[in-house]
Amino acid sequence: MTTRYKRFLIWFTRFGKVKARIIHFIFLCIAYFVFLLVLDYVLGIAKHTSFNKEWKNNLSFSLFFFICAPFVSWRFYDVAIIQLREYRILEKKGLTKADLERISFVRRWEKKRQKGPTDYCFFEGGIILGLLLLFPVLLLLSLKQNLNVVNDLGAMGILVIKKLLFSFLLGLIIFRFRWSYNQRRFKRLTNPVI
Repeated sequence: MTTRYKRFLIWFTRFGKVKARIIHFIFLCIAYFVFLLVLDYVLGIAKHTSFNKEWKNNLSFSLFFFICAPFVSWRFYDVAIIQLREYRILEKKGLTKADLERISFVRRWEKKRQKGPTDYCFFEGGIILGLLLLFPVLLLLSLKQNLNVVNDLGAMGILVIKKLLFSFLLGLIIFRFRWSYNQRRFKRLTNPVI
């Protein structure tokens, strides 16, 4: 936790539960309306539509926001109190949040590196990250291709298989680089001479 963030949490929790949650909710509302105005500007240039028309079209999103925002604000205060408590405990022990993150990384990486790079890259990179990347890859790369492919079921199946292989390989490559980076980091943290 940075010093600025700690100061912010101290300032934020100073108001008490109710006022702090109201302040956070107002902040979320202001951020939401700024987001809508920027979106209106960008879409207004692209589509030449008015803000009112776009807002009416996205009314369900706005309702969803105003239903979820109070719950987020309610939870933020409790999380802030927990983070301040953890920070004070760490200060007493002479540790920082970064020290705890380094210790947990070393413990996690010791277990993962025993499986080897092939297992790590194939399962965590290729399968898990590949499946997570499948939907963005399908959306982004399908927009560039002819949309008539979607009408034919066989062509759509081939398209999905191609994108699945592409996202699998992309996940494999990303996790291969992560393996090298994590190995260097592990050696640097466990061997201070390096």
